[in-house]
Amino acid sequence: MLRRFFQDELDMNPSFRSFLGDKSRNWDYENIASERYKRRWEELIAKYKKLVDKPTTIIDLDMLTLKWIVHNEHALLDFQDEWMYIMPHENPILGFAIEDTQIYPLKEQRDVVDLISRTRKRIPFIRDVMREMKDGSRMDLTIPKIMCKKLIYQLEHFMKTQSYYIKIPKHLDNKEYIHVIDTEYVPVLYHFIDFLKVHLRSCRSSIGICNIRNGKDMYRAIIRSSTTLDITPEEIFDYGKQDIKNLYRELGTFRKDLIVAFGIKDNNISNAALFKYIKSNESEYFEKSHDIIVAYKHAQDRIRNNIIPKYFGYTVRKYNVLPIPKLVEASSPGAYYQMPGIGSKRRGSVFINTTPKRNPKYTIDVLSLHEGIPGHHYQYQYMKQHKMPLYRMYAGDNDAYTEGWALYCEGFIDTKDPRILFGKWIYSMLRTVRLVVDTGIHYYGWSYKRALEYMKKHVPLEDDEIISELDRYICNPGQAVSYKIGERFFLDEKKIYIDESRGTIKDFHREVLECGPLPLDVVRYKLRHRIRCDNKK
Repeated sequence: MLRRFFQDELDMNPSFRSFLGDKSRNWDYENIASERYKRRWEELIAKYKKLVDKPTTIIDLDMLTLKWIVHNEHALLDFQDEWMYIMPHENPILGFAIEDTQIYPLKEQRDVVDLISRTRKRIPFIRDVMREMKDGSRMDLTIPKIMCKKLIYQLEHFMKTQSYYIKIPKHLDNKEYIHVIDTEYVPVLYHFIDFLKVHLRSCRSSIGICNIRNGKDMYRAIIRSSTTLDITPEEIFDYGKQDIKNLYRELGTFRKDLIVAFGIKDNNISNAALFKYIKSNESEYFEKSHDIIVAYKHAQDRIRNNIIPKYFGYTVRKYNVLPIPKLVEASSPGAYYQMPGIGSKRRGSVFINTTPKRNPKYTIDVLSLHEGIPGHHYQYQYMKQHKMPLYRMYAGDNDAYTEGWALYCEGFIDTKDPRILFGKWIYSMLRTVRLVVDTGIHYYGWSYKRALEYMKKHVPLEDDEIISELDRYICNPGQAVSYKIGERFFLDEKKIYIDESRGTIKDFHREVLECGPLPLDVVRYKLRHRIRCDNKK
């Protein structure tokens, strides 16, 4: 039944089918803001809810996963969010241009025809989002004013640089494509910008969804969806506060070595002054973008040779290391991962932000472990090489598993170098601060100023990266808490598995990876079942 549900999802979302490498509907693109799409989704969830709620003696991973998906999606149907579909973080309009370059290769004239078709199908999406934003404003459902301003600026830059044009290879005819862009696509983009300038007046000054109607209930549902666990915003906020204290104690274990490594003579230097000194140390940054890419490639090789054999029983194919596209560089983190194509030859890729000071040398190892191996790339390449069914790989895909696993993998840093340990500490602190700031904004009503000052106090990253992170939490409520909650889950389950079964850490990792990205409660069920089976032998 999970397989059937996944196929129904693919039928509704042709762009994801293309992402997986199936070219059969490259000409198509779903309009998730349309009334038709929403109605079809509601009908699909209702159909499967009837099926999964029927009494049954069948209890397997697929059924447990489908039950979680359907009940989760059914709960989220109570809350409108279409007015949030276009925001400055992961702006889909910018995303279209990147997708058309990375996911849809232009090799023959048919590909250009498909590109034209997709472009035309995206126009109703933009119009429908405008309609939803206009209707939402009548019910005080608006995006924050500060995000609307950033969205306008972002889109105006997009238009000024003409980034909406996709470069067509010289051997292909681009005349019709250029005509469609100029006469159909560009006018709707300008219309959207004009709409936003008027809409700005009705946008809310607050930044958290707790300030909209039923906002706190909505956030609770989002948290359950994001973490795939029965956990409350209050619990997350308190856990984050406590873990920040734990991390400062951890910093104390190598702080003296860190001071020596950076040649600081004042042993009593405050944390704030220490962080400022390290961030301003020019020797910790690369002069050339090319050198950053090379350093990440070397890190991949070190990890493959030293860490993977020690903790894992399988080696996966290498990933590409590429620069983040200039179009989204300013709003992107230090690095992110793109999964390999399943039905295509597209390799998994780690994209690196080559903006000056966005990638200090001491963070390369931790980001390589997270985005590359044994983090995201290892996850997805492992599943691909083991020929895991697509529905198992993607139907229950969730950030609590994927991001929790990747953060868990940062713990495999194998060094005594205090600078690299500091790089790991920075990102551990960032993920912990997210717990406090995300719930602070969306559940406790924190202001932008309070959230920004809190992040600057605890996270020693450049101001522009902190602002980019904060924008992300505002635009995508609840998503950022999945990292730390997922990591805690895997650390707890590893201890139980090794203490109570006859397995090793390599066995634990194999069990987790063979699950695929399932809801964490389902992963727990599988791991506990394995322990019981092992103890019966």
